[in-house]
Amino acid sequence: MSKIIEIESPVVTIGRFVGPRTMPPIAAIFGAMVFVAIAGSSVLNPARLGWIASGDASTGYLGWLFFRLSPWRWPPGVLHVTGFEPQSLAAAGSIPLLAFFFKLFAHVLPANFQYFGLWLLACYALQGFFAYRLLALFTQRMPLLSGGVLLFLLSPLLLARVQTDPALAAQWIVLAAFYLYYANRAQGRPVAWVALLWLAMLVQGCLALMVLAMWLAHAVQRRHAIARAVVWMVAALAGSAALMWLAGYFVLSPVAANRFGVPSMNVFAPLLPLGQAPFRMPAPALAAPGQVEDFNYLGFGVLAALVLAMATWLMSRRQHSLSHTSSVTPDKSLVIASIMLTVLAMSAVVAWGSHQLFAGSMSIALIELGASGRLFWPAYYLLVLAALRGLLRLPARMIGYAVLAVLMLQLIDVMPYVHATQRGFAARAQAEGFPSLDSPFWRQARARYTHLHLASPGADASLVNDYRYAAGLYGFVVDPIEREGRSAALPSTMQRRAELLSGRAEPDSIYVVPFDTLQTLEKKPTLFPAATGFGIVDGLSIVAPGWFNAVGSDALHRQGDVDYSPVPLNQIISFAKDGKGAALLASGWSGQEDTGFSSDGASSTLAFHVPDASDDLRVVFDVLPYLPAPFPRLGVDLQVNGMVVGHWSFDSNRAKPPTTLVIPSATFARQKNLVVSFVFDSPRSPLEAKASADPRKLALFLRSMRIQPAKAPFDSTTADTSD
Repeated sequence: MSKIIEIESPVVTIGRFVGPRTMPPIAAIFGAMVFVAIAGSSVLNPARLGWIASGDASTGYLGWLFFRLSPWRWPPGVLHVTGFEPQSLAAAGSIPLLAFFFKLFAHVLPANFQYFGLWLLACYALQGFFAYRLLALFTQRMPLLSGGVLLFLLSPLLLARVQTDPALAAQWIVLAAFYLYYANRAQGRPVAWVALLWLAMLVQGCLALMVLAMWLAHAVQRRHAIARAVVWMVAALAGSAALMWLAGYFVLSPVAANRFGVPSMNVFAPLLPLGQAPFRMPAPALAAPGQVEDFNYLGFGVLAALVLAMATWLMSRRQHSLSHTSSVTPDKSLVIASIMLTVLAMSAVVAWGSHQLFAGSMSIALIELGASGRLFWPAYYLLVLAALRGLLRLPARMIGYAVLAVLMLQLIDVMPYVHATQRGFAARAQAEGFPSLDSPFWRQARARYTHLHLASPGADASLVNDYRYAAGLYGFVVDPIEREGRSAALPSTMQRRAELLSGRAEPDSIYVVPFDTLQTLEKKPTLFPAATGFGIVDGLSIVAPGWFNAVGSDALHRQGDVDYSPVPLNQIISFAKDGKGAALLASGWSGQEDTGFSSDGASSTLAFHVPDASDDLRVVFDVLPYLPAPFPRLGVDLQVNGMVVGHWSFDSNRAKPPTTLVIPSATFARQKNLVVSFVFDSPRSPLEAKASADPRKLALFLRSMRIQPAKAPFDSTTADTSD
């Protein structure tokens, strides 16, 4: 008799390898895959800085940069003597846990190294891991487990943080605390709480406060072990104080004063989907600035599930008498702790939409824990968990359908946020971010100067970040600047500019100024000693007192001898990565992309020298206007050496006009130096256009240019090369 060969079903085969022990790692891998799908793989490259060179994330990276290149001092988390604001790793959002670890290898790491991309990947993996472990305490139904994990991974709360503040993407710490609270075996031992508390302290202070509150709730819930837990808490808090000292929590900065409670939580926040969403409530006029802390929106699917859970709970209460229920449930202490944290989240100004309900004061002791609205997070994730647990009260045959319906509603609601986050990461990944500061000038300057001053009141965020990046990379002491590089600046930058405009400059300092200020100073020949150096180095405008008192100082020029980069006639100048156009950029340009540069701000400037010019010139530009659907028009005034010589009008509904410029010889006279400025009437950011989270004010994308004698036949070789 022939032997029958049985072929095992693939599903059965997979089932042999998938079980209670393998599912949590699978959930972690799934979480990592979700992150890569959202952010792309380029952010995982530690040498890529473009995506982290703007916004709050740049402050975290710059804090790491200053810390990495400075010697070890005590306490190590304080950024000693640099002048960098904020003054510690904890306040900068640099994730002290990782900063301490990677500083051990600082001398072998590449010059441009960031750990934030890998950290975000780990956060998503751990979000999936602990979401599964938590849900598995309540059910083994795979539809609810898999759907619930995805619900936690696509939380609007997590999406709101992944681009802006990597430290606060560690929301898995809240889920880990939930798991310790509900687990009844060894996982709930005090040593696990201590480890989680200390880990949270070295990530972000507000997360540690959440863990401590949930640990206290766990001790109250397990009444027989409360005395033992209190002893452990006292020891843990002593250790936490030591960790806070190491990470720099006790360094209070004047620019950080009153931070706690400024971005606080509006009572309406869980129902308020800021930005684009299909199911959105009308956004109220807020009672006070900063009353919505980025957001704490639950999502339409979770809200629908909560309504369904409440209905099923009321039905079950009718079917069972109160005598069969315990007056103290395992959830009671955690609910109370979450409510107390929510009260703190609303801070001193409690508001419902546009109506202020209460106003008081807040203790300064909470300042360095960050924005108060974050303290709603335990309540936020407790509501998500309650919504999923409520589905378990449904008949068994309906649970899978209910989970699918909730998940579909949530996905439809959050997909605009997901797509916006994807576009934001894609836009940032294309940019170089910080300038390539590889000129010999910087090492020469650091050997002779101690301070790097920013003489630019109201400097835009990109100039502030470039300035601080140069200081951190070469070890200069910097000026205190308003936290997070916003447009307003502290009086010190105004004072620096006033010093320069009056001819006073510190001999041990070099100055970074806006390009127009550099032009103003160069037109005042009696203002500075002859040894003062002026020029543009790696895109930054520099004034260096006493520069020509030393030998080998050819990186700058003397006053009146402007030596911008030469541009020959009839030659295409490319602004792509392999071109030479970057040397012509003076101000108002963002980081280099593969094929050129984008303008950033109300104006952008090129500065160059045309040695062969003898008569009027024609410049043919290859540019692309940024015309998103909500903003279809753009006007550009063109100025040469301060004179308006042309105007371009772009309209998405019409053909692009010729992007040429005729320059009369009278504008450049004997020196043959040209400063070409593009002044935009309506630069717009992709964020304003709801196309991505990119905050840059874009107008033109510059790819190439070509200078011709105006009398020569028109040659449009460089124009519209990709249209």
